[in-house]
Amino acid sequence: MANEQPAKKGSWVREWLLFGHFTKEERGWIMYDWANSAYSAIVSATIFPLFLTVLSQKAGISDNASTAYLGYATSLGFLLCALLAPILGALGDFPGYKKRLFAAFAVIGVVGTTLLAVTSNWLVLLAFFTVSNIGFSASCLLYDSFLIDVTTKERMDLVSSFGYGVGYITGSTIPLIAALVLYQFHGSFGITQETAMRISFVLTAVWWLVFTLPMLRHVQQRHSVPREGGVVRQSFRNMASTFRKIVKNKGLLWYVIAYFFYIDGVGTIIHMATKFGEAKGLVPIDLLLVLMAVQLVAFPFAILYGVLAKKVGTRRMILVGIFTYLVVCLVALSLNSILHFVLLGALVGTAQATQILVQPPSPVIIRIPMAKVCL
Repeated sequence: MANEQPAKKGSWVREWLLFGHFTKEERGWIMYDWANSAYSAIVSATIFPLFLTVLSQKAGISDNASTAYLGYATSLGFLLCALLAPILGALGDFPGYKKRLFAAFAVIGVVGTTLLAVTSNWLVLLAFFTVSNIGFSASCLLYDSFLIDVTTKERMDLVSSFGYGVGYITGSTIPLIAALVLYQFHGSFGITQETAMRISFVLTAVWWLVFTLPMLRHVQQRHSVPREGGVVRQSFRNMASTFRKIVKNKGLLWYVIAYFFYIDGVGTIIHMATKFGEAKGLVPIDLLLVLMAVQLVAFPFAILYGVLAKKVGTRRMILVGIFTYLVVCLVALSLNSILHFVLLGALVGTAQATQILVQPPSPVIIRIPMAKVCL
């Protein structure tokens, strides 16, 4: 591979602490996790659900109905992403297409996020949210497939986990703190709480756009399949071939099915946590502070899961994470205090690292696009 290689080798922990040990291609790739994590923290998990409540209440929509509509919009986004995934995977295999598609969906996500700040209609808001969510998910799908282009096989786990970790500890925490300050102390800035939330969406969009630039500048597609005839016809031919291979490979087939349900379940927990806490009567600012703490808990556990996976096996650590999510869902049924929400938030933070471990090997990302359904 033609990538620039780091001058030194060291332990995972040393590499995590020394960002300079990564190549410019690896750093560019890592920075997109930094960029899009603001969307996960502010739009998916915190400010957007509260903003939806404000607009839906103005329209006379009950909180229960508002929560249900958010669930429908989230599910629609996941479904459309799942339908797009094999098409994007097939098109992205051609020389030069993957980066164009990545840039296009990143822009769609940024524009959709910006539009959240300009509407006062709750239905239009949900439509813009769905658009931004598709842009986010599709760009992440293509982003993940670039891993094989930016590093060596031996460093894939390191680079992937580092990107995930810095996305949580800085990429999401810094803009989330700014959004929380605006939300809680909006009066000191001479604005309303609703305006503070609108500004948070613009802040998210700007953060996402600016920190996407290193990815666009330094990362190039190095692996592809040659074009043989029309792009559309060959894409569908490749998808059909991929589907037949997946059906024949029972292990991979079960992986695709399991991955779809896993990531859909995790996404539901993250997207619905704030609305669920609201429905249980918890104060919004307490919910936001707890969800910010989740970002901080996830960082050290991303390192811990990576280390333990090397010692006891990836499969065991994935099962630990899944069991933790099951506990969270069961305990949440009896949630009745902020303390319970804090404990559940901490558990979610510990289990978030399993998203690194369940990723398919990078060659699979390139050749079996359906395995990467949606993030």
